[in-house]
Amino acid sequence: MKYFKKFTLIIIILFCINSCLQVDDVGTAKSEKVTAPVAGAKYLYIAAGNTPMFCYVSLVDGSLSNCQNTGNGIPYAIGITVYKNNAYILNRNSNQIYKCNVTSNGSLINCNVNYTDSTYNFINDAKSLTVYNGYLYIGNYSTSNVGVCSISSTGDLTNCSQTTSSNVNIHTYVMRGNNSFMYFGFQNNSNIGVCSISATDGSLSSCNNGVNGSTNSPYGIAFSGSYFYDSDYYNSKIYACTITAGTGTIPSGNCTQLSDPTIINPVDIATDNGRIYILNSLSNNLASLVSCKVSAATLSSCTINVTNLFGNANANQEVEMYLATF
Repeated sequence: MKYFKKFTLIIIILFCINSCLQVDDVGTAKSEKVTAPVAGAKYLYIAAGNTPMFCYVSLVDGSLSNCQNTGNGIPYAIGITVYKNNAYILNRNSNQIYKCNVTSNGSLINCNVNYTDSTYNFINDAKSLTVYNGYLYIGNYSTSNVGVCSISSTGDLTNCSQTTSSNVNIHTYVMRGNNSFMYFGFQNNSNIGVCSISATDGSLSSCNNGVNGSTNSPYGIAFSGSYFYDSDYYNSKIYACTITAGTGTIPSGNCTQLSDPTIINPVDIATDNGRIYILNSLSNNLASLVSCKVSAATLSSCTINVTNLFGNANANQEVEMYLATF
């Protein structure tokens, strides 16, 4: 009998080693072992006010498939970006940014709060996250503040501070960096803000309204080659604009309207390898993902890849996508 008890105890101990400390994706008791993403793999990540999602991007034709929830336990994700093998997720009204590990199949695990803002208030009512040159930027809608954090060698956010410019009110709905400039889209405003990015500390300066009157509520921003693209939510169009070399500005008159029957109330866009991905917010609350070929100011071969993306959940304007290539 005593040998049976010892044997039973050993089994219990081994079972606990493997499972008693296991937690869900946002637990802190135990981190799952992570296998890095396959080199060259591509995934489209989406934060739309609920649990984050990701879709597989075909390396053959760029089509999207197998969209699914990930990063369980982050219920109000509205901002998302990826740097190296980590995803950073803005959880609405929590003043917190989560960091998750990206696995070999693109899913997000080991999601934990990595930064809490108790000083600058640039996370509360923030709408957008983006990474540029090793810095994470946080765009706030209500306060016009922009936060910047360094990303350490372990992927943690450090030395977070506020970086702003008195030249422009940056009530951010979306922001993206390109060629040493940061671009901002504003709600209910046709302006695109442009700031210079310091190569030394990532701070923003020399900000101005880069274009006026060419777009209407640009909720999504992306780049391809020498072109800037933004999504016009209210007019169901994509704008393709040329950028002034050196200053990064987009003068009025330099933008071309692009449209297609598949594009309806676009809330965000992403570009990759001659394609543009468009997230529609449809009037019946059934969001869809559209993939088009894009070349300069021309759209072609637009296809609805995914329908009913969020079930009955509404894909409103507070949405962010990020296409990651590993």
